[in-house]
Amino acid sequence: MADPEVVVVARQFKAALLAQEQGAMVVMGQRWATVERTLQAHIDALVQELGSIEALASMTPEQLYRMDRYQALVLQVREQMRLYERWAEGRITASQREAIELGRETVVESLSALGVDISWNRLPVRAVEIMAGLAGDGAPLFSLLQERALWPDAVEGLTQALLKGVALGWNPRKTAARMADGLAEGLNKALTIARTETMRAYRMATVEGYRESNIVSGYRRLTSKDGRTCLACLMSDGETFTLADDLTDHPNGRCVAVPILIGQEPPQWQTGREWFETLPAERQREMMGSERYDAWKRDGYDLSALRRTAHSDTWGDAPRVATLAELTNTR
Repeated sequence: MADPEVVVVARQFKAALLAQEQGAMVVMGQRWATVERTLQAHIDALVQELGSIEALASMTPEQLYRMDRYQALVLQVREQMRLYERWAEGRITASQREAIELGRETVVESLSALGVDISWNRLPVRAVEIMAGLAGDGAPLFSLLQERALWPDAVEGLTQALLKGVALGWNPRKTAARMADGLAEGLNKALTIARTETMRAYRMATVEGYRESNIVSGYRRLTSKDGRTCLACLMSDGETFTLADDLTDHPNGRCVAVPILIGQEPPQWQTGREWFETLPAERQREMMGSERYDAWKRDGYDLSALRRTAHSDTWGDAPRVATLAELTNTR
C-alpha cells in the first residue's frame, strides 16, 4: 500500500527534525569532550594512587569509597555535571524552539496535502513554549535535568569500570580509559533527555496546530517501520485520537501525528503491525526476542497485547512493551 501524500509529508518533516536533532547531539558530544578532558587528570591521579596500594586486588568497594582521592573525584564529577546541565538546558531549549517552528510548518504542509491550501500562522507559539517547559524561571526542562541529575550515572559508570579494572588486574592506562568510558553514562542520559524533550515539543506544536485550525477532527499515530522502533509503538501505529488527547511517547520515541479532516475518512497506510506481519520469521524473532517470539508461536497471543501503557506523573502515559509474564497471562 502506497502512503498517501499527507503521510509522505509527515515522514519528510520527521526526517528533517531528526537531522536537526543529530546536529544537536554532535554539539552536545563536543561539549561533553571538554568535561572529560577536565576530569581526566583526576581520574589518572586516582588510578595512580591505587596502583601503589599493596594487595590491590583484594580492595573492597567500601575501602575505595573512603579514599580521599576518590571522594575528590566524585566532587569534581558532580561540579562538572552541574555546569554541563546548565549548558545543556540552553542547548535543548534551542532545539525545542526549532522543533516548534518545524511543527508549525508541518501543520501547514500536512493540511495542504489533504487539499486545504491555506496561508496559516495561527499556532500559539508562546503557549506551546510554556507547555513544553521553555519559558519562565524554574522551567520544567531544568527541573527535569535536576531531577534526573547526570552525575550519579557518571559516577556509577566510572566507579564500576574502576572496580572491574581492579578485579581483573588491568594496567593503569586501560583502567583510566575504561573509567572515562563509564563516565559517558552521564552523557547518554543527557542525550536521552534532549531527544525526548525535542520530539515532545514537536508533537505538542503539531497537535496544538491541528486544534487551532478548526478543520481537523483528530489525528492518527504514525510510527517508523524499522528495527529501531519498539514493538509497543509498532503495534500502536495508526491508533486514532481526538483533539482532546495529547500524543505521548516513551523516551527517545519518534512517533508523530497525521491529521484527520472534519467529515473525511482518516488517512490510511500500512500500519506497523501489518508491516511486522510481512517480515520473515527470523526478523520477527530478532525484533521480539526469542522468548516473546516463542510464546507468540506457542500460545498465539494477539500482537496487540505487546502494547502496554507506562505512566509518568510528569509527562503522562506512553507506550511500553509488555513483559513476557504479561503476555503469557493473556491466554
